[in-house]
Amino acid sequence: MSYSFLDPIEILDRLNLKPDMLAADFGSGHGIFTFLLAEKLKDGLVYAIDVQKSALSVLNSSIVSNKTNNIQIIHSNLEAKNGSQLQDSFLDLVLLINVLFQTENKDAIINEAKRALKKEGNLLVLENEKLIIPREFKKMAEEIGFSVKKHFKIGDYFGMVFEKI
Repeated sequence: MSYSFLDPIEILDRLNLKPDMLAADFGSGHGIFTFLLAEKLKDGLVYAIDVQKSALSVLNSSIVSNKTNNIQIIHSNLEAKNGSQLQDSFLDLVLLINVLFQTENKDAIINEAKRALKKEGNLLVLENEKLIIPREFKKMAEEIGFSVKKHFKIGDYFGMVFEKI
C-alpha cells in the first residue's frame, strides 16, 4: 500500500505496541490507522470513534468485508463530556491523528483522552505544524497531565507521544 504523505505503518512502529493492548482511534474517519492498529493488536481491541456517521459507515463496511473482529465502532462527539463513552482509566493507547486542527475545543478532547487512559497510558498526536503549533500544543497537554516521551517530524507533520502521569 502506498501513502502519499504519511506512512501509518512507520508512525505506528514508533510506539511500543503489545498484542493485547486496548486502544482507541479518536476521530478515526474511514479507519486507515484503525485497521493497521488492529492488525498489530491481534489479541487486543481498537475502538474507532468519530462524530461523522458516514465515515463510520464506510469503516463498518470494511470491518465486515475484512472479517475483522477486534474493532468496535462508537459514534460520538469527543468534545462532549465523556465523549468517547469508554470507562475511566481503561485504555493503553489513544491515537489522535489529524483531528485537533478541525476542533473548536482541543482541551476537551485531550482531557477525554486523559480520562480514558490508564496511568502511564500513551497518547499519540500527529498534526500538521502549519495548522497546530507544536510547542503550544505540548504546553497544553502538559498542563492537562501528560508528559512528552517522544517527539518527531515527518514533512510538515509533527508527532508527539505523551504518557499520562
